[in-house]
Amino acid sequence: MKKIIFNNIGLKILALLIAVIVWWVVMNIDDPLVKKSISGVSVELRNDDDLIDKGYIYEVESGNVIAITVWAPESVAKELKSSDFIAYADLSQLSPLTDTANITVECVKSDVKNDIKEITSKIQVVKLSIDNKQTAEVPVTTAIVGNPAENYVIGDISISQNKIEITGAASVIEKIVRAEIKYDVSNMMQSVNEMVTPVFYDENNNVVDTGAIQLSRNSLRLSVVINPTKWIGITINPSVTVADDYKMVGYSLSFDQVKIAGTQESLANISAIDLPSDAIELTDVTESQDCVVNLANYLKASYKIVSGTTELTVHIDIEPMVVKSYIVRKNGIAVNNLGDGLEAQIEDSYIEVKVKAIQEVHDSFNMDVLNPNIDLKGYGPGEYEVPVILSEDLNNYILAGNVTIKVNITGDAVETDAETEAARKR
Repeated sequence: MKKIIFNNIGLKILALLIAVIVWWVVMNIDDPLVKKSISGVSVELRNDDDLIDKGYIYEVESGNVIAITVWAPESVAKELKSSDFIAYADLSQLSPLTDTANITVECVKSDVKNDIKEITSKIQVVKLSIDNKQTAEVPVTTAIVGNPAENYVIGDISISQNKIEITGAASVIEKIVRAEIKYDVSNMMQSVNEMVTPVFYDENNNVVDTGAIQLSRNSLRLSVVINPTKWIGITINPSVTVADDYKMVGYSLSFDQVKIAGTQESLANISAIDLPSDAIELTDVTESQDCVVNLANYLKASYKIVSGTTELTVHIDIEPMVVKSYIVRKNGIAVNNLGDGLEAQIEDSYIEVKVKAIQEVHDSFNMDVLNPNIDLKGYGPGEYEVPVILSEDLNNYILAGNVTIKVNITGDAVETDAETEAARKR
C-alpha cells in the first residue's frame, strides 16, 4: 500500500498543482476578483470616555464617515453594502497634542468575510479638535420684535429662568457672553406662552454656533402678555388755599387723557382717573406753581399707563389782588324808596369806590356792574351821610371798604320824631 502511494509521487504532485491551477483559472473566469467602492461607512469612536475622564471634550473635524474599496469575488462584491462593514477608531491615547486616531475597517458579514481579499480606504485616520472641557452660566435676555395689532400693547414679559448652563470646548464657551430669547409679536392680539430656543452671542453680538455645546435646557418658556388699550380722561379738583390778597384764577393740566392697558373686563369698568382733592394740597400760596402727580399711584394694579409718562403736571395759576379806585359820578347813583312829597339832592359830586381784583378783571372792569344806589326809606327832610349800596361779585372782585355820600332831603312830608331820629342814626 505504501509503495502504491509513493509510486510516481512527483507525477502525482504535479497533477495536483495542475488541478489547483485549473480550478483557479476556472473560478477566475466564472467568478473573477473585482474591486468595489462602498461609501457612507460611519466610523465608530471607541474609548472616548478616556478623553472625557481627563477633562477633555472633542469635536470630529474629519474622518467620521469614509468610503472604502473592497477586493472580493464578483459574486460576493456585488452583494456588499455599507452596513456589512464596521469602521472604528480608538481614542484612548489621544490628547490636544495628539489629535488623530487610526481607522480600522472590518467586514461583519460572517458568511463572506473570509472571501474578501482586501479592504482599503483613502481616509485612514479620524481627526479631532480636542479642547479642555468648560462649564459656564450665561445670562438670558428677551428680545421682543414687532408691534401687536392696533390698540394692543405688550405687557409683562418673563422667561422660565434668567440663566442657562452651557458645557463645551473652552475655546467656544469663553466666547459666549449672553443668550437671547427672540420672539416676533407683529399684529398679535393674544398673549404668548411658548417654549423658545435661545440664541447665543459673543461680545460683538455675533451668533455663536452651539451645535457642539451641551445646554442645561434646550429651550425656555417665554411668556408675553398682550393687552388691549383704552383712552380715558383725567379729573382733578386741587385743594388750594391762597394767602390774603391773592387769588387762584385757575389750573391747567399738561395732558387730560391717558392710554391705559388692561384686560377687556377691567377696561370696561373705567372711564377716567378721578384724582382726589388731596392729590394736590396747597396752603397760604402767594405765587403760581407746578405740581406733579404720579397717576400710577391712583390706578389699580390691573391697569398700566402706556401713552407715555405717568407724571401729570398741574399748573396752579395764582395772581395778586390789586386795589383800584373807581370814580362814580352822582348822576350814576340811583335813589330808592324816597318818601312821597320829598326831594333828595346828592351833595357830593362823586364817590370813590375801591375794588379789589386781579389785574385781568381791572383791565376790563365795567363800573355798571357796581349798580350803585342809596336807600332813603324812612328818611325825612334834612342832611344825611347815607351808605351807598354796591353790588359785589365775590368770584371776580370784592369791595375794599364802605362808601357813603351826603344827601340833602327837602319837602313837606310829615313824620314822627322817632322816624326822623331813626333816619338820622343810619
